[in-house]
Amino acid sequence: MNEKDIIKILAAARFKFRSDTLTNWNEKNPILLSGEFGVVTDGNETDKVKIGDGVTPWNELSWWRGPQGKKGDPFVYSDFTAEQLEGLKVKGDTGPQGIQGDKGDKGDKGDAYVITEADKAEIAASVLANFTDVSEVGQ
Repeated sequence: MNEKDIIKILAAARFKFRSDTLTNWNEKNPILLSGEFGVVTDGNETDKVKIGDGVTPWNELSWWRGPQGKKGDPFVYSDFTAEQLEGLKVKGDTGPQGIQGDKGDKGDKGDAYVITEADKAEIAASVLANFTDVSEVGQ
């Protein structure tokens, strides 16, 4: 068999990688063969992969990550609706109250106001104006 025949066979072949749930991987903690892929197929870790080195147990292997993608375009407010922008506003819980500051100096005493006879008459007239039956006054 020559190299071209081998390439044709490999091109037509299907590969199946070792796969299991994250729980099973963690409980069994197998040692993957050097270059062997271990694929997680459930939960939040779906499609995460570890690649064995023939020595390190599963729980000590790092997750395989592909190359980092290019940096995206900067955030532009005009790309979003008002509703989407409102959803981006996150307000956290209020923190604990800070330290109480020192008591300030006592303020100046205000001017005393003396009610004059004219003020008393004006107040009495205002009160009487609010009664429909003047006979109620003084009872």
